[in-house]
Amino acid sequence: MEIFKITHFERDHGPGTFLRFRHLSTEESLAVAQRLWALLKLQGEVDAQRLVIAIWKAAKPVQDIDDAEEKFCLDDLLRRLGFSATGSVFLDWHRFDDVDEVLTEDFCRQFSDIWYPSSDDLDIVDSELRWILTVSHYGLISAIRLQ
Repeated sequence: MEIFKITHFERDHGPGTFLRFRHLSTEESLAVAQRLWALLKLQGEVDAQRLVIAIWKAAKPVQDIDDAEEKFCLDDLLRRLGFSATGSVFLDWHRFDDVDEVLTEDFCRQFSDIWYPSSDDLDIVDSELRWILTVSHYGLISAIRLQ
């Protein structure tokens, strides 16, 4: 998680109030990428850039969603898509070399404090690898059901 996001949030809400998260090690991030590579039936050696491109190409835009609306609720979107919102999610900030794990409930509650429009392209991967949501820096939300 980028330090400035934590700093901004805690400036407004007090020290230690930012959601709890765990940054995945290089090995853990690679393991997630390898499992996704297999689920997406990609050929050859795992290549993080190709994986991210494959995810963005396979994801289908979610209609009638505007993440910029104040009433936007990620929890409602997950339910609408029939995606389980329990457990945790992996947040891929780049090419599976900067991955955080957060509780889904906490992420849904603090989505607008974590994803910054205009700067963040984010892949949200269910920790059970059942689904992926992609959120572009311009707010387009797309989804893939993996299992």
